[in-house]
Amino acid sequence: MRTGKHEGTLKLKEGILLFKNDKLTGGYFMADMNSIEITDIPVHETIAIRNLTTHLKSDYNKQKYLESKFEITNVQYTNDTLLKINGNMTIKDVTKNISIPVHLKN
Repeated sequence: MRTGKHEGTLKLKEGILLFKNDKLTGGYFMADMNSIEITDIPVHETIAIRNLTTHLKSDYNKQKYLESKFEITNVQYTNDTLLKINGNMTIKDVTKNISIPVHLKN
C-alpha cells in the first residue's frame, strides 16, 4: 500500500530558542534541504533510498530553495512536559501555519 508519507531527517543550519522563566516562548530554525536523509526505508534497499532522495532533493532545486524555515509564533503549555508549538513553516517560498505537539523529556 502506498501512503505517500515517509520519515527522515534534516540537518539544522541555524536556530534560536527563546525562554522566559525556563519556558519556551519563541524562536526559529533553518533547515538545510540538501541534507535530506530517508529513515523509513530499510538500508539494504539502496536503490529505493537513492531514488526517493534524488526525487526529494530535485523538488527543492538546490540553487533556489536551499533552506526551509520554521518560526515559532506561540507556545501553549498543557503541563511541564506537554506543549503545543504553533508557527509558520516556509518551504519553497510557501508559508503555512502549523502546530507541533511536543513531549519534553529530561
